[in-house]
Amino acid sequence: MLSRRIRTALAGVALATGLAGCFQPLHGPQFGAIQPMLGSVDVVQMEGHFGHQLKSELDFLFNNGEPPAAPKYRLSIAPAGTSGSVIVNVDSGRPQMMNYATVANYSLVSIADSKVVSFGTARSNASYDRDSQRFATIRAQRDAEIRAAKALAEEIKIRVIADLSKTRG
Repeated sequence: MLSRRIRTALAGVALATGLAGCFQPLHGPQFGAIQPMLGSVDVVQMEGHFGHQLKSELDFLFNNGEPPAAPKYRLSIAPAGTSGSVIVNVDSGRPQMMNYATVANYSLVSIADSKVVSFGTARSNASYDRDSQRFATIRAQRDAEIRAAKALAEEIKIRVIADLSKTRG
């Protein structure tokens, strides 16, 4: 029994050692070269509260909220969000818990040559409780929009960093 455990452990160590060079940390030493590229991304203005929140989050993640001095890339995003009921109160038939689902198609273009550097679709969800008080429900939905925008911005940032690191090499 002991030899089986040792063989399993050795196989795990061998597998981990073999794959050690395949993974690259997102915020490792190579991120220092990506940061100036990320700071030169101009996020295009979007409509609505959710669009404004998403742009603010991306501006903060890319360049600490400052507009880029000399933008080299333009990030265009088409966000959309919908609310749907998840749990319905059996007695009243009214929704009790809601889900705010978001989807955003994005495209990062190099300003110099209009070449598409990164594109894709990002998604996020945030749930909120629906209350009998109307203003509490409105505020809860607004908070869900903010949380969804933060999650969406993080996902887009990670994808943009991955694609920018490919163009750097």
